[in-house]
Amino acid sequence: MTTRWLPLLSYLLALPAMADESGNQVQLSFSGQVAIPTCKLVIPEKYLELPGALVSDFSPLAAGDTYGEKAFTVSVAECTGGRDQVSDVLLTFAAKNGDTDARFAAFNNQVEDKGDPSATGIAVVIQDARDDSSVLGSDGNPRYLIYPTAEYPVGSDYHFTARYIKTADNVRSGFFYADVIITATYG
Repeated sequence: MTTRWLPLLSYLLALPAMADESGNQVQLSFSGQVAIPTCKLVIPEKYLELPGALVSDFSPLAAGDTYGEKAFTVSVAECTGGRDQVSDVLLTFAAKNGDTDARFAAFNNQVEDKGDPSATGIAVVIQDARDDSSVLGSDGNPRYLIYPTAEYPVGSDYHFTARYIKTADNVRSGFFYADVIITATYG
């Protein structure tokens, strides 16, 4: 009985090889692209100057108190792929060099003492105007700020405020500078 099944098995196993060689099969490949809409991030003022302050302005303040402010807006526009395809705009703010103060969810001074004195004992906090919360989380890392397009249509201004924040008992005069990178993604 084994002898009778062996030729049949050999024949069945050879069929696919014969079909490939005969040209009865053709490979068909598919390609394409799935994309999400992209939009242009619009920031009217790329360099924000906080109001000048005196060291004495910080004297009565406790660590964590803010002083001075500069309001600014961010928006998205010129969406490719259709603005109707964007359901959420997600913004993040991050320190260019990662230098944040997690205690106060603030951006540290990046001026190094190389001829010009660096202000110490202060940082800058950027707050979302919707709820006055910092754009940084309590760990000093960026938070996702979600703007649903049903409530904030593409092209709407997203409002923020930058303020000095006292980070130490003693504030020293000098220059203050912080680079912040704003990133927009879409859902």
